[in-house]
Amino acid sequence: MNEINIVMDNGINVFLNTLSQKQIEIEVYYKYSSLFKEIINDIYLNYPTKQSILNTLVEVCLNFEHSIFCVVNGFYENSMDSLRKSIELVVFGIYFDKHPGLYTTWLSGRSEFGFKQKLNEIYTFSELGRWANLSFFNSLNDDIYRLFQELSSYTHSNPTKWQQSQRYTNHLEFLSDSFDIWFNDYKIVIEYSTTLLLLYLPEIVNQASSVLIDHARFEDIMNNIL
Repeated sequence: MNEINIVMDNGINVFLNTLSQKQIEIEVYYKYSSLFKEIINDIYLNYPTKQSILNTLVEVCLNFEHSIFCVVNGFYENSMDSLRKSIELVVFGIYFDKHPGLYTTWLSGRSEFGFKQKLNEIYTFSELGRWANLSFFNSLNDDIYRLFQELSSYTHSNPTKWQQSQRYTNHLEFLSDSFDIWFNDYKIVIEYSTTLLLLYLPEIVNQASSVLIDHARFEDIMNNIL
């Protein structure tokens, strides 16, 4: 058997093992991603002119799809990179909604934006500042940044992360623990993303957001909306 056939066979085995052993998690992924798309649709229906944030949220969905494709095929490092880009794009989307001119500059590649800087800046927006009395408001900023750092550490050749376990195999393999790490982080990414969007645009509150956001945090938000 030549090398390309071995690579293909390994890839098929990873895919089949993932589908058979992680069916429940994959179903949850598709349920949550569908709910997130409902939120984006509500933003479009209520704010059709908010092109900067809408365009970045479409990119978030594409990154989610790329992430699930990578993880079911054994490309665990790539799957984490797509999650990192997803939370980054949510923060940037909110920032660009207030600075649409910079969105055009960013698209052209003429400017770079630091994640922590933009995360702190959106926290100065009045739309978010009005929620300062929420019990989790300040900690959410720290939690999002820690998550971003954690996801970045998987994609920046950190030798303590899981690529070390694959370094000597020279082929793809199904790694259940690696999938579980991805799945847990995916749920956190989509929860934090939804929470930020709901705080920024509380008019979009719906059943989808009540599922995706931690129950205590959602109740805290709703008690301050009413």
